[in-house]
Amino acid sequence: MCPPLELALRIANNKEASKQIGKWAAKLSQFDITDVPRTAIKSQALRDFMADWIPLAEMEKREDNQTWTLFTDGAWGQAGAIASVVLIAPSISKSKYEARLEFKATNNIVQYEGLILGLNKAKTSGAKTLLIKTNSQIMAVQVEKEYLAHNQELAKYLVVVRGLQ
Repeated sequence: MCPPLELALRIANNKEASKQIGKWAAKLSQFDITDVPRTAIKSQALRDFMADWIPLAEMEKREDNQTWTLFTDGAWGQAGAIASVVLIAPSISKSKYEARLEFKATNNIVQYEGLILGLNKAKTSGAKTLLIKTNSQIMAVQVEKEYLAHNQELAKYLVVVRGLQ
């Protein structure tokens, strides 16, 4: 892979490429196009944003004001895996928890670790009724008993989750 400067020099020295770039520049000059560099969004920033901007009107509509809400997420990458949880009490107070996993884990395992972390925190906080929201469809359908866990590791996690329910 070429560094950007070397790539720019290669294009500038290539007559055919320069000709094509000139044509495109002429065609696109009629539009007001500005180049904005793409910024990376860190997973922690995304989790914090989601926790701060979750529509709370849904919780306020509920007749049972003792319902807690649990948002789970997991991030997996080359640097490791992090399971995170946002627990919202009926009083609308938010608690954020995060656990770095020190073992190799798949994305589904990270999601289950987050759910287990959240269930344990909810239990110790005194939650009796819990509304769980996750972005893991596999985990959701397994917990809801719509789909069986065929993977042995996920089946073990499912047993732990059922014990905490």
